[in-house]
Amino acid sequence: MKTITQEQIKWLRSLKQKKFRTTDNCYFVEGKKMLEEALAYASENIEFIITTEDDFKASVTDKIEVLKCTEKQMNQLSELKTPSDYFTVLKKKSEKLPIDKQRFIVLDGIQDPGNLGTIIRTCDWFGVNHIVCSKDTVEHYNPKVIQSTMGSIFRIHVAYVDLLDFLEHSKGPIVGAEMSAPSMFQSNDILDQAIGIVIGNEGKGISPKVKEIISYHISIPKIGNSESLNAAVSAGIILSHWTKK
Repeated sequence: MKTITQEQIKWLRSLKQKKFRTTDNCYFVEGKKMLEEALAYASENIEFIITTEDDFKASVTDKIEVLKCTEKQMNQLSELKTPSDYFTVLKKKSEKLPIDKQRFIVLDGIQDPGNLGTIIRTCDWFGVNHIVCSKDTVEHYNPKVIQSTMGSIFRIHVAYVDLLDFLEHSKGPIVGAEMSAPSMFQSNDILDQAIGIVIGNEGKGISPKVKEIISYHISIPKIGNSESLNAAVSAGIILSHWTKK
């Protein structure tokens, strides 16, 4: 096992910034759980693994370079409050857009990394494998997004597109989540036909131009007194109802 160099540490730390993740086409994940998920679902994209463990071994690591680092060096690399013993660097995968009648979630301007990560994880749970994002949605390779996906990042395709153009050419009804719209429980026929659900920005909701393209609007019926729902929570509730269809 080779020892990590200071030059490599400098490069790895640069991946905390979006511009370097973009130019170098790489990103990182932290922790044993994320490493296990990467080995299971994205081993072909792993560039190398950094660990503080002296005797680290994994089933496919004979083809993957493993670098040894000290706890102090791991502290320099890590974005976590309590650094893990594992730091994995991967090449970005080629993201695919949904085809034919594949269902997808559309995100219009989601800004919070935790929300995006939770939505990715929730889509994975409900078997919706595609998320289509507006270009102003937070980047899915943001370290905070990555960690909150708990490994689902390796199974869900997240594509960034010109949202208006994409929706105009979609081959099926698109439904938008709006607080003032009819209840989704009264819109079963609409949801049966829908191929995409739009979740809007945390504060502003769905943008006006996107609203014009959407075929139908639905809401989650309110029972209590809360003013609104978190975007990721809303996505989860709608996905639960939609995927029963």
